[in-house]
Amino acid sequence: HKGFFLGPYRLLDLLGKGGMGSVYLGEHLLMRRRAAVKVLPSKQISRRPSMVERFQREAQAVAALDHLNIVRVYEFNKELLDKANVYYMAMELVQGVDLQHLVAECKANKRFLDFFLAVDYIRQAALGLAHAHEAGLVHRDIKPANLFIDDKGVVKILDLGLVKSFEEPEDSSSLTGEHENTVLGTADYLPPEQAVSSRDVDARADIYALGYTLYYAITGHPPFPEGTIHQRIMAHQSRHAESVFKTRSDTPADLVKIIDKMVAKKASHRYQTANQVAEALSDWLFENAPDEWILEHPGLRGNRSDSNLLSSDDRNLDPSELSGDKELDLLPLDDEKSQKGATGKKSQTESRPQKKTKVEKK
Repeated sequence: HKGFFLGPYRLLDLLGKGGMGSVYLGEHLLMRRRAAVKVLPSKQISRRPSMVERFQREAQAVAALDHLNIVRVYEFNKELLDKANVYYMAMELVQGVDLQHLVAECKANKRFLDFFLAVDYIRQAALGLAHAHEAGLVHRDIKPANLFIDDKGVVKILDLGLVKSFEEPEDSSSLTGEHENTVLGTADYLPPEQAVSSRDVDARADIYALGYTLYYAITGHPPFPEGTIHQRIMAHQSRHAESVFKTRSDTPADLVKIIDKMVAKKASHRYQTANQVAEALSDWLFENAPDEWILEHPGLRGNRSDSNLLSSDDRNLDPSELSGDKELDLLPLDDEKSQKGATGKKSQTESRPQKKTKVEKK
């Protein structure tokens, strides 16, 4: 398809293929802006009419949202080619890798994903989900492959094709209604209530799937890796996943408690909002991550004060003074001087090598 045109986009290269079509690198002819152009396979539309509705639903859902952690949609349209309608969606082009491939790469290299990175990725996803939930939408297909991490470490939630509105009426003839007796979602991360009825789920279903996505990020495998699709769906109904400690005995116990609450079988026993999840994970990072790691991730700090992350000599600095020409060396946590000002934060042995962090001040 290289050199082909769809509307105002010239297709430059094939980026990937999936069940919902192919994704191409495209360039807008007038704006010269590159985008990921998702094209619905026209040959499958006649066999699966619901694909068009799901495709349009995804475009409308994403277009209604505006959040750093959700991929943006520029355009949804159709083009008449060879007497057939070709539906396409132009989305924000993100350079990076999805969480599933990132964890697989770690596993291939016989190592695990850093605890702090894993938690921060899920924290960002929780913020994106909170925005979607506040707009009245449930994703219903949260999984590692749908969390894309760009080159700057920013997480983007992908594939809102199964999104459901809180406002959807019971007698709707929409995608959900058409598949009333069909399980929608991915077996490895499917909430118990979603297997019973894909129509009657709320934000807590996404929290469950996000919890087991964090489980995967830490352990390198889904909660129930063995068995058929049906057996894995049933496992989510009646069994508990293998303990995280069996795969990674060094996992902090308080982090495991957060995961356990996210994946409680009863929705009423989970965190009730994605914002609560984001707050719990943020608190965990502040309590456990080294000071230098937190300083390197300004998006995590938000409106928090950095005063207790600095050495005792600099506690009284105004935040605006943390920029300028003079540099202050923050020593690694295992240094004697650093230990005096440390607050008991834990450091992870298999992750990053210790290094000095430069914070500028006047």
